[in-house]
Amino acid sequence: MSEQLPLYGSTVVHNIHDDQPGPHVIVRVDYRVNREELFAVFASGYATTNTGQDPDTMTVGQIRYDVEAQLAGTSSLGLDRLVQDMRAQLARGEHAGRMEALGRALDRAYPGVDR
Repeated sequence: MSEQLPLYGSTVVHNIHDDQPGPHVIVRVDYRVNREELFAVFASGYATTNTGQDPDTMTVGQIRYDVEAQLAGTSSLGLDRLVQDMRAQLARGEHAGRMEALGRALDRAYPGVDR
């Protein structure tokens, strides 16, 4: 890849098996995503864990955690489905105010990702 992309993460180590004996290793995976994919992942992670919290009050750490946790549990096919679902929700105008707030939160946490 010839261009230099903004690099974010990892904010935490996502433990899959806290109850398993060691030794453990840390495996890192980098995802190259566009803003639409990043938004879909964040919105899905938010819907899973933070629906009671106003996206405008979320910290950068909370936003990035939601993105990373969702990516950790999503396959590339799952990511495609998330994007398609998000496109459909946006086209129908569902949760417009919440979607705008999620977009502002994403801009705070990932300022190098253009719209």
